Amino acid sequence: MNNIIKLLGSFYIIISMSCTKDAEIALPEYKPTLVIHSYISPMDSQVVVYVNLSKSAYNSNSYSMNNVKDATVKISDGIITKTLNYSPSFFSDEISYYYIDTVQFKIKAGNTYTLHVTTPDGKEASASTSIPFVVAIKSADYKLVSSMYGDSIYNLNFTFQDPSGQDNYFKFGAYVLVHDTVLDRLISWSGNENMATYFERDGNLISETMDVYRSFEFLNPTEIRFIDFRLMHVTREFYLYHQSIQNYGGGPFTEPNVAFTNITGGVGVFAGFNYQQRMLR
Repeated sequence: MNNIIKLLGSFYIIISMSCTKDAEIALPEYKPTLVIHSYISPMDSQVVVYVNLSKSAYNSNSYSMNNVKDATVKISDGIITKTLNYSPSFFSDEISYYYIDTVQFKIKAGNTYTLHVTTPDGKEASASTSIPFVVAIKSADYKLVSSMYGDSIYNLNFTFQDPSGQDNYFKFGAYVLVHDTVLDRLISWSGNENMATYFERDGNLISETMDVYRSFEFLNPTEIRFIDFRLMHVTREFYLYHQSIQNYGGGPFTEPNVAFTNITGGVGVFAGFNYQQRMLR
């Protein structure tokens, strides 16, 4: 009886192996779309726009950028329209961009700007954003709270007045600066960034605290020169895009997250911001 069972088992294995073959599935044709990233501010010396093409998820090199070199990129404030120049990179096409100096095209708080991108093969994308006004830092100070094995944590406390009667979005950036003896200038080693809204505290004095991290083994806390603190007043699209990027992923058991975009005819973000800077010695 056992021999019969073994023979039947071998027979079914042979049959199942003979019925197995590779499946050939025809994937739908992928049509790339424009990917645009640009953040504009009165504090910057240039308007910079990155223009790329999206890639299929099945592309073996999906993490590299697909730079667009022949696009026509225009920016307008509703009265003046300027065409941006293409700036190729000597190192990689992936970090090439389009630009115009703000001496030629002013970025002003309170104004609305429109970006329009076209390509020779008919692709077209556009977006608009406005520039927030500067929100002043009322106070800012920090103290060293932990230092071990070259890693330090500073506790930064700051206050500002939330503008009343409107929805405001903020980004806080604090960066540890040290002196580079080769370049003979201050450079950023590390720091921290946070984002927040205060809709339920509209018009109130806001008091905030954030930790600033510094990790560099051969530098002592006493050698830190400055903490560069920036209170950034950003647009809604700036805030939503960065929040969606931070929430992206999360493992196989989380719901899929789609990155926010305000680009019509493409994906990405075109957003405005303004900021006040405080250098804390």
